[in-house]
Amino acid sequence: MEKVEFRTENYDNHVYYYDSSKSIVSQCITINEDNYLINVRKTYSNNTYFGVNFTTFNKTQGLLHHFKCKDRLIGKENVVEDKDLFSTHFKNFSLEVNEELENESNYIKQNFNLSSTIYFCYDKNNNYKYTLISDKENLWRGFYHPNTPPKTEAEIKTYIAVCEKSLNNNIYTVSTVYSSIIIEHSTQYEKEWSDIKRRQYVNAQR
Repeated sequence: MEKVEFRTENYDNHVYYYDSSKSIVSQCITINEDNYLINVRKTYSNNTYFGVNFTTFNKTQGLLHHFKCKDRLIGKENVVEDKDLFSTHFKNFSLEVNEELENESNYIKQNFNLSSTIYFCYDKNNNYKYTLISDKENLWRGFYHPNTPPKTEAEIKTYIAVCEKSLNNNIYTVSTVYSSIIIEHSTQYEKEWSDIKRRQYVNAQR
């Protein structure tokens, strides 16, 4: 019987659960050029399907976590549950990522008196794209073009408050059956109903 050595690692506020006896690449769901699809997980808000979180890797941007709501084609539940369907849409998503990389987005740090770090993002032609808000726990994009970037700290505080209110809902993720590498946020791993802890228990019984 093939030896399975599951390992749990914590990195960038997420917990990773995978078979350490195999290469990471062999456990990826699919690879499109330089974009690796590592994990796909269904996201629920108050026990209702809300969208999809998925984790990717490319050599330029490194490890990235994405979320797409259920009203987006790639976020539809029937697409997320089907490995082949999701892989097809991931290919289109990868093309969008590559196009964004080619546009050489430029992030300019702003001098707001806030605990969060604020960046305005511009394309290679110096056209404003969106605002990036970063703190120790979260990363948000907002104020997308054609909206103008925020001018006051009050605008940013209001936006953060709305985002945090959404996060206060009972949100949790469950990795799809075709995901070999299991990923969840570290705050979820701390719960007794953690997706990874459930899998650890099942594997321990084998």
